[in-house]
Amino acid sequence: MELATVELLDSAERRMRVAISRIPEGEYRFTSYMDGHVSSSFPLHVDVSLTVTGETVQADYSGTADQVPAPLNAGPAIAPTSVLTVLKSFLDPSGPINSGTLRPIEINVPVGSILHAVHPAPCGGLNEVRFASDAAVMGALGQAVPERMTGDVRGSTNHTYIGGIDFSKEQDFIFYEYPSGGTGAFSTSDGNTAVRAFNEGENVSIQSSEIVGRIFPLKVERNEIRVDSGGPGRFRGGVGLVREVRVLTDEARFSVLSDRNLVPPFGVNGGRSGRPNRFTVLRNNRVVRTSDFPGKVSGFELKKGDVVRMESSGGGGYGSVEQRTDEALTRDLADGVITEKCLKNYGAELREGQLKRVSVGDEAAVELIRFEKLRLSRAHCAIGETLAEQLKITNGQMLELVPNAGPPLRFWVLETAKGNHESLVLAERWKDRLPLGPYLIRATSEGTAAYQDAQVDRS
Repeated sequence: MELATVELLDSAERRMRVAISRIPEGEYRFTSYMDGHVSSSFPLHVDVSLTVTGETVQADYSGTADQVPAPLNAGPAIAPTSVLTVLKSFLDPSGPINSGTLRPIEINVPVGSILHAVHPAPCGGLNEVRFASDAAVMGALGQAVPERMTGDVRGSTNHTYIGGIDFSKEQDFIFYEYPSGGTGAFSTSDGNTAVRAFNEGENVSIQSSEIVGRIFPLKVERNEIRVDSGGPGRFRGGVGLVREVRVLTDEARFSVLSDRNLVPPFGVNGGRSGRPNRFTVLRNNRVVRTSDFPGKVSGFELKKGDVVRMESSGGGGYGSVEQRTDEALTRDLADGVITEKCLKNYGAELREGQLKRVSVGDEAAVELIRFEKLRLSRAHCAIGETLAEQLKITNGQMLELVPNAGPPLRFWVLETAKGNHESLVLAERWKDRLPLGPYLIRATSEGTAAYQDAQVDRS
């Protein structure tokens, strides 16, 4: 038995070493972002560097954000889980998983960061941090093997709670679920709709509408796919879902712990982002403000008749939108996965019932990237006047720097760089961290608090 156990571990190690040896040697870096919290900076970041040497990988999370006074921290087990999950899924998905799998992998996580928090840092949102870590590892590995990449997933557990008093039963109640979103597209197929992704450990998505209505003073009034939420690309990201729950009691409260309500799941290899998560309360058919930060709601007082709307994100797309076939777009329209309005995101439109190709108009080639030491943080950039005018970019807007292959890098516009008409200005730290070009700059309509607030009726 002991010899058999040794062989199982050694066999898993050999498989992983062989898989790693097929990756081109080098250092691959990526930064993924989280929305954060009203008590933290926006955005929070996870930095990772994957160094591939022969049959081994070293994952170094130095530079990751310090722990925060909000439930967006995690303990020391999360980073190793991310590295193992992504490397195993991308490189050797069919082999055994045991401690031998980890032997060729070395992991460094700075103590006191959001990935290795210490007392008294709250860790209620550890899964939100894990998803950001997964995205960082995916982004780094995807630079080495872009053909194996998948678009990003919804990036959050989406903890959703409605609790209160059920007066008909004279008892307290709490309704808790975590709605799934779309998964990322990959090299041969669109993503899946409203299911758990490869980096999650279970398959629960939503609860039965009938059971919810039987157990709780609630009524599920809407449960359908979230149209237009999948990231456009040669292969489309899977779409999320829309779920509306009406409150039937006089005393209830609503809480959410979610991420990716601002920073959407990224596309890869030229693919585009999925729509971000969104949680709202409707009162008399009008959206009411539930908190000071999207996706973070604590004990909002509900009234009888209020409707809680959950909208989960779509997965990131794969490949250029120009490569999506007319047949696929026609099928998506017929299936109700996209609307005619969304066709513009694929560089298409309907004319007299026929699909015609047009320019998307939100991308431009980058002629020059400059680096500065002082003014800019890792997440900020300045953009030349000509590019800003061409792409209609404003301060605070999220941009994507899209390389030839792999995931995009994201930056928030701090200012227009006067006199630098077609250049992009980044912090000095990016000088040796950018993947191979050439690059496109892509303007986005999501990723900023201002964008999210614009969707809220404050009356």
